[in-house]
Amino acid sequence: MEDRACCRTLESLRGDELDGTSFLNLKDDALLLLLCDHGAKHQWSRIKWLSDVAGLLAQERRFSWENILALADRFDLALALAQAGMLMRWLYEIPLPQAWLGLVANEKRSVPLAAQAVNAMLLSEKEQFALPARLKNAVYPVRIRKRLRGHVSLSSCLLSTDEFKECPLPDRLFWLYFPLRPLLWFIITISRARRNGALLSISDLPFESRGDVHVR
Repeated sequence: MEDRACCRTLESLRGDELDGTSFLNLKDDALLLLLCDHGAKHQWSRIKWLSDVAGLLAQERRFSWENILALADRFDLALALAQAGMLMRWLYEIPLPQAWLGLVANEKRSVPLAAQAVNAMLLSEKEQFALPARLKNAVYPVRIRKRLRGHVSLSSCLLSTDEFKECPLPDRLFWLYFPLRPLLWFIITISRARRNGALLSISDLPFESRGDVHVR
C-alpha cells in the first residue's frame, strides 16, 4: 500500500478496548460508508444489511457529514451513500441530515438504484443467483460506481467467490479461473446438488443387489 493510501486508511481508524484487549476499529464516518458500500455491492438483497445502517443511525452517533461526503467522493461511494439514503427514507422513514438529503437530490440515479434494490430484496435466493438475474446485474456495479470501468465489472461478473473456495489457485494462476469457468461451474453445481440430496451415488440408492435390481 502506498504511504498516502496507508495514511488515509489510518485516519479512519480509532483505538478501542474490550475486556482488556486493545484493537483498531473504524471511526463512525468510515463505518457508515463501509455498511453502505457492502449493502450496495449486493443490491441490498438482504434487508439485514439495511437494518445495520438503520441501527447505526439510531445510536445517534456524532457523524461529520463534511468528512463523510469527502470520503464518499474519494472512494467513489457517493451513489452508494445516496442509494442507502433513499432506502432509509422509503423503508424506515428515517429523517436524513440535510447534507445526506442534498447528496440524494444531486445524485439523480439514486432513485432508480434504490428501486432496483427493493426489487432485489423481493427475489428469492434461487432467483437472485439465476442466470437472468446475474446477466442483469452485470451492469449494476458500473451504475453504482461512477469511476468503475465496464470491463472490470464484466470480469467480476464472470467469476464467483464460490469458485475460489472450491478450487483455490495461487495468485500467479488466477487467470486460469476464466478458461476453467465452465468446468468449475459444473463441479460446483454437482457438489451443491449432492449436499442438498438432489443427487445420490449408486451406493446410496435403496436397491437390493441380487440379480435384477429391485426397489426395497
